[in-house]
Amino acid sequence: MEDKILIFTDLDGTLLSENSYSYYKIIDFYNYISSHCIIIFNSSKTYSEIIELKRLTNDNYPFIVENGSALYIPENVSLNIPGKITKINNFNVVQLGVPVNKIINFCSSKKLSKKYVSNCYFLYQMSSSEIVSLTGLNISEVKKAKKRNYSLPFIWRGSIELLNEFKLICQKNNFKILKGGRFFHLIGETDKGKALRALLSIYKQCHKNTRFTTIALGDSQNDKDMLIEADFAGIVKSESKSLMNFRRSKNVFISEKISPEGWKEVLVKMPPIKNLL
Repeated sequence: MEDKILIFTDLDGTLLSENSYSYYKIIDFYNYISSHCIIIFNSSKTYSEIIELKRLTNDNYPFIVENGSALYIPENVSLNIPGKITKINNFNVVQLGVPVNKIINFCSSKKLSKKYVSNCYFLYQMSSSEIVSLTGLNISEVKKAKKRNYSLPFIWRGSIELLNEFKLICQKNNFKILKGGRFFHLIGETDKGKALRALLSIYKQCHKNTRFTTIALGDSQNDKDMLIEADFAGIVKSESKSLMNFRRSKNVFISEKISPEGWKEVLVKMPPIKNLL
């Protein structure tokens, strides 16, 4: 029986610095781990954003976009994918969320608009300069971040009570609101944990003689679902966010450092990674 490690990692504030969006301080460590494990980006970022990062990492691993909304699996990776898939560039795509036009149609309801949606300042409504100011991205990166296929990021301008009401209405209509690092995200009925399970199931079906160990790394509330699902969970300390409310008693590792050094710090504490060093 072969052993293989799957590392599902958030990006901003976890692998990438919250401020510079870089991981170069740990690039040698990253490259070493990437040569021994399958590193799967599981992020709120879009396809356009992640594919740019994949050009730097130069690997051939699957990735997950927009908070678990779709799996992107390279065509030349030997995985048999059950169910309906679409092809985008050189990827087989498994959609777990819903297309963004359905989310927009849901938000266009007059009843919702007046009380709830009017308190949402959506990313697509913001000017490029506003997004640069909020995120620290450059103009080119902002264009990629706005190319949403499955989600509507927004800043909430109302009360917590009103937001909780809106969350319940979304749930009743098979949508979900997740809190990320800088934005809330309105998506279909999926999350990073469901996406982890879906991709792990594909790997297990295709590699029956392999024993998979899963690791999840994150820093925000929208990472909780995948942190719960994984065999080992790593929480990377954040400069801007308080430690997430996370209940798990076993195999949880918390960094003292922020990203990207915190990413390395939590991994080297984990028994499966220690065995590789």
